[in-house]
Amino acid sequence: MLNAAWINQSARFITLVLFIALATLLIIMTSPQLESSSAQQIIEPRWVNIPSSSGYGTYTRLHNGSVIRIGGGPPGSVSAEIFNPLTGQWRMTGQMIIPRGGHDTFLLPDGRILVIGGLLSNQFPLIVYAGPPEIYDPVSESWHLIQLSGVELSRNYNIGGAKLAVMTLMKNGKILMINGATLPIGFHSIIFDPDTGIVEDGPPFPQELGSVQNEIRPLIPLFDGRVLYSIQGKTLFYDPDENTWTAYSFPDNLNFEAAYWRFLLSDGSLIASLGRKDVNSNTIAYSSGIFNILTGQWKEYIESESVTSNSTVLTDGKVFSINDYQSTARVFDPATNTSKPVTNTITSAQINPTVLLADGRLLSGTRMYGYDFDHSFTSASAVSVSAASFHAEPLARGSLAALFDSNFPQKTPEQHYHIIIRDTSGTTHEVTRIYGASHNQINYLIPDDVPSGQAELEFNVSGTQRRFALISIVDTSPGLFTINSNGRGMPAAVLLRVSPDGSQSYEPITDGINLGDSGDRVFIVLFGTGIRHRIPRDEYALAYIGGVRSKVLYAGKNGADYEGLDQVNIEIPPSLAGRGDVDLLLTIDGKTANPVTLSIN
Repeated sequence: MLNAAWINQSARFITLVLFIALATLLIIMTSPQLESSSAQQIIEPRWVNIPSSSGYGTYTRLHNGSVIRIGGGPPGSVSAEIFNPLTGQWRMTGQMIIPRGGHDTFLLPDGRILVIGGLLSNQFPLIVYAGPPEIYDPVSESWHLIQLSGVELSRNYNIGGAKLAVMTLMKNGKILMINGATLPIGFHSIIFDPDTGIVEDGPPFPQELGSVQNEIRPLIPLFDGRVLYSIQGKTLFYDPDENTWTAYSFPDNLNFEAAYWRFLLSDGSLIASLGRKDVNSNTIAYSSGIFNILTGQWKEYIESESVTSNSTVLTDGKVFSINDYQSTARVFDPATNTSKPVTNTITSAQINPTVLLADGRLLSGTRMYGYDFDHSFTSASAVSVSAASFHAEPLARGSLAALFDSNFPQKTPEQHYHIIIRDTSGTTHEVTRIYGASHNQINYLIPDDVPSGQAELEFNVSGTQRRFALISIVDTSPGLFTINSNGRGMPAAVLLRVSPDGSQSYEPITDGINLGDSGDRVFIVLFGTGIRHRIPRDEYALAYIGGVRSKVLYAGKNGADYEGLDQVNIEIPPSLAGRGDVDLLLTIDGKTANPVTLSIN
């Protein structure tokens, strides 16, 4: 019988070949693992003032770690500008083609930005549909409009009405939109593919809902690929693979009838307000807490005021919430069910919007919030990214990372580099594995004992030229190695072909993938990092190849157990035969890895 462990064991010698072939990760130095030092003085977070952007709009973190602000409030604007967390400065970038305000912005898996919807004017009559969606390319810093086909996208906006559509980016790369208009078409869902421009009507809502009123709630993409939606007190799931809506029934022992879902936590559970119906008064009494959809477990918490609609899940799993009306902020810890106020008074002009940076700090209006490590909060000079994807994202414990600094001395032996990571308790963690260094790059292994949250990376050469980088640590941050070693294009991978008689063979992918027609099962064995500490749930490892859901048989440490090197085994569906070049999207614990490209003959 074919299983994940069998594939993993069989691919061990292939792992060794690929690991040696990764030019950026040649082992230069290994030394015994050192014990972490004893905890020093606890480091406290603080606010730092930064220059303001030029206006309202949407704020989105790019794969290079910077933040882009797009458009404005009504009336619409074509302006766009980029914030550099290292310098703390804003600069203008290419302008949109269509003025927009009140639009939606999505970071696509390949790093481009999709902008859709929005207002052209705040004058009567209010024109809601600004025009067709457009895409921003951060490499060329240019925009282009998407050519649409299928259902008319403009009809999905309520012209002159009070309600707009809500949208979310699904794990298959498509946009799910819920329209809030009652006229002329009523309340329904649509599916939009940014790659093809195709717009399709979504499936009908379950019949038991009856007549749907004009009601807009958040769409929440779950770790298992479904999308959760709340309407008329009922909870619905959209399944992108089956293209269906289904109603959710709470476990009988909970006796919940209504739900208001807020957002996901880092473990895949949800902050929610759930209500029990009082049969005597015919009213709903709500209580706030944390709910796990997969297990049906519910945990109430007392300090519900600490979690508002303007909340962000930090890299340490805590929730940072801002109360717009009181101009206060609190940090809620779901693990201990406690919250504490954030020091320093803030004003409403400083708290909107809030963006979580790759290094764990929060960009909030004209201020940044985070932990101060030896004042590197404002003097960090280097950037650390995944050594596989080269995306500036939170880094996983036990993963391979790359550190970039333009001021590295040239021709210095790697043994002279010294790196430590300092967490927010003041504890330092020695980096004892360095896998290569050049005049501007060091590849290294993040120690397994660094706790989740913000951290400071300090490095020097021969005890001089002390330099800093701000990073944040999480359990999972998937990245895939590619053949050209830049995180794009064809993956560093092999094929495993299993014939009907049980025989197996390995094949390269560089000449294209032949799925065959003889009943063979074909598996792709991918190599990456930041995956081994994932949540142990099969539902939380998703793969889409050419938009088709593909089964993930294994995701974790590589077969030979090389430090930091992880492996993912995926079965390629036979229906993809002849598709040509297709993208593979891998999502682990709700986080999408860098897309890679396969060529299927």
